Amino acid sequence: MKKDGKPLVRLNVTNDAPTFAREPRGVTRFAEPYRLGKRTESVLHAMIDLLVPSAPAPRTPALLTNVAEYVRGFMAYMPALARLGLVVAMWLLDWSPRWMLRSRRKLTELPRSKANAIIERIGSSKISYVRTLVVGVRGLILSGYFDQPEVHEAIGYAPIPFMAERVDARRALTTPAHAAA
Repeated sequence: MKKDGKPLVRLNVTNDAPTFAREPRGVTRFAEPYRLGKRTESVLHAMIDLLVPSAPAPRTPALLTNVAEYVRGFMAYMPALARLGLVVAMWLLDWSPRWMLRSRRKLTELPRSKANAIIERIGSSKISYVRTLVVGVRGLILSGYFDQPEVHEAIGYAPIPFMAERVDARRALTTPAHAAA
C-alpha cells in the first residue's frame, strides 16, 4: 500500500522474550559522557553533593560518581542549546549567594544547610526563569540518583520484575484466545 505516493513502513512485532538490559537491542554502547571543563565538572560534583538526599538515604562516593556519569551521559544526548543552558544554570546557581547578596562565597563553598536554604529560596522565587534554574539542575541530578540500583533497593523498587510483569500481562491480553473473547 502507498499513502501519498510513499510506501507504508510496517514494523515487525515479535513475541520474543524482551531483554531488560540497559542497552537496547542493536545498540553496542551509549554515547560517551559529555566532556566538561575542570571547573564545570567540580561545580557539577558540588551540585550533586548538595542536591542528593543525605543519610539515611544511600549516599556513597561511588554512588555520587555514578550520578555524575549519568548526568554527563544524558548531556551527550541533549541538543547543544539545552546542554549550554544546563551548564549556565549550574554556574548561576553556584554564584547565586553573591547575586542574591546572601554571602560573598559561592554556593559550593557554603555549609550544606545554608546552601540548601538558598536553593529552596531560588526554587520558590516568584520569577519563573529563576525557579527554572533549580528545576532543571535538580531534576537531572535526582533522575540520575533515583536510577541507581542502590537507591532502587533502598526504596523497595524493583523495575525489572515490574517491567516483566507488564510485558506478561500485555502478552496475555494480546493472545488470540483472549482477543477472541
